[in-house]
Amino acid sequence: MATVLLGYCTKTGTTKEYAEILGQVLAAAGHKVDVRPLAEAVNPGSYDAVVLGAPINGLRPVPELLSFIAANARKLAGKPTALFTVSYMFGKAARGFSAIMEKGTTRAAAAMGARLSMILPGRIAAPMPALMRLMFGIPRDLLLDRRNPDGMKAWAGTVVGILPR
Repeated sequence: MATVLLGYCTKTGTTKEYAEILGQVLAAAGHKVDVRPLAEAVNPGSYDAVVLGAPINGLRPVPELLSFIAANARKLAGKPTALFTVSYMFGKAARGFSAIMEKGTTRAAAAMGARLSMILPGRIAAPMPALMRLMFGIPRDLLLDRRNPDGMKAWAGTVVGILPR
């Protein structure tokens, strides 16, 4: 079975929660999983596979993720890799904003050679101000917590399929 680096960065804890769920599914499938913050993921080249997760901020994956991918592109090349991003607004913002988030995630996935990528819903601590809701086209009654652990579990099953046996 594979040794898998599951690196993440998080702002609200949601990405870490998703990473832990993913790690549990991969471990249950028999893989050795190392779940750790990106800042502590010093040698991705020593793993058989790499999965990264990060929030979307400013409609794009956070700079920490993009910097990690750029700094480790050679180490990631040729390995099975996957990427997930997290956004409270994805799928609920006006269509153009969700498309920008998809484009940023797709670019980050391509930069790391990811075979799979996914955007998962997140959470926010307080309602968005009315002007921001209007600007982004967010419904007024949208729940503050949109996390979807079952969605991560389902995606984790597809991740298992790309890992070496």
